[in-house]
Amino acid sequence: MLNKERLINEFIELVSVPCPSKDEKQEAELIMSKLRAMGIEPEMDNAHEKTGGTCGNVWAYIKGNVPTAPVLFFEAHMDSVAPTTGTKVVRKDGVLYSDGTTTLGGDDGIGVAYTLAILDSSTIPHPNIEALFTSDEEIGLIGASKLD
Repeated sequence: MLNKERLINEFIELVSVPCPSKDEKQEAELIMSKLRAMGIEPEMDNAHEKTGGTCGNVWAYIKGNVPTAPVLFFEAHMDSVAPTTGTKVVRKDGVLYSDGTTTLGGDDGIGVAYTLAILDSSTIPHPNIEALFTSDEEIGLIGASKLD
């Protein structure tokens, strides 16, 4: 079961990192650090060499312990609609908002946060899991289109 408060805190941490399209390197590094802390060794492709961005797409593979089950695949993107630098999250009546100076980054900060939470719950019985965090989605699925 996912811990709601932990998920909210993870989301707030993720959206607090600047992540405009073509410059998601800080976000990718944070995601990779979190994956490593879970004992997962992430990989980054070289899509950024084709797109002119600061990072590629990030992959994570988790070996399952239910070998007959189909593979689970999760995808979320690392960039958010600008402006994303200096995001401050405000909680009001149980809802999260930006303080108004930036976008909140909910698209796709919540997808990244949920995917990380699911991967961190992989001690329960599960099939093989693949997770992909793509770059440059907000400007036309650019990272995904250059997936290596």
